[in-house]
Amino acid sequence: MKRVNEVEELNERQRVLDAKVRELAGSLPMELRRVAAQAGLFGQERGIARLDFHGRYQALRELAELDRYECSWCGESRFGHAVRERFRWNSVERGPIVIDYCSDPWQESPDRILRYCSEQCREKDDGRPEWCETCQQDIAQRCESNGWRGYFVAHDGWLECVACFQERLIRDQESIDEFVAGERGAPCDFFNESDLEDAGYEVNQSLFLRGSSGVETLREIVGNLRVVGLEVVIDQGATAIGGGEGSVTIWTRSPSES
Repeated sequence: MKRVNEVEELNERQRVLDAKVRELAGSLPMELRRVAAQAGLFGQERGIARLDFHGRYQALRELAELDRYECSWCGESRFGHAVRERFRWNSVERGPIVIDYCSDPWQESPDRILRYCSEQCREKDDGRPEWCETCQQDIAQRCESNGWRGYFVAHDGWLECVACFQERLIRDQESIDEFVAGERGAPCDFFNESDLEDAGYEVNQSLFLRGSSGVETLREIVGNLRVVGLEVVIDQGATAIGGGEGSVTIWTRSPSES
């Protein structure tokens, strides 16, 4: 089933709205119409007038419906022009606030949208997308289909999406060498095998890890592979809830293939 690109849908809706505005701008002349009469203080007759839109109310209602949106947090149905802005550094309250974001880190452009009627609603939404400092994009926190696959890791004091994280692990060995030296935990993730093969990696071995002793075994194996000059990537397999045990596959390549 093809995923709906909400960004394209909103952009198309905005184009229709803008076209409607241009169409109606020249066809809604306002006219001062006399609708009643009353006597003045000195007996003269005074007309009561009002501005009229020549009966184009239905067109105006259609225009308003095109500009309707529902707040992603409070659910209130609101009217207002969509405002896209990098609001996280702007404390001024305005709405609606619109976030274009990627449903997963491997999307080349945003395909999902959240709309908030105020900054307060945005702040209350704990499930809102996170910002990747590496690729500079708003990305969903977790996988939409299974709900538990996290899309972010902490790196040097900021959040990095797993796509950038994987690219970094494939590209350089800094995190692997820190793991071998005991300075950090095992740098692993759920890789696509095709990405590793395209980068020149081949399967070296698979093993099942249980507790801290399993991690030490993995550290020793990876350390020995690094000693003989191989570059290493650790692909995470089936893992128990809580991460206490699970399987991993070690992929290696020679430096000349990088």
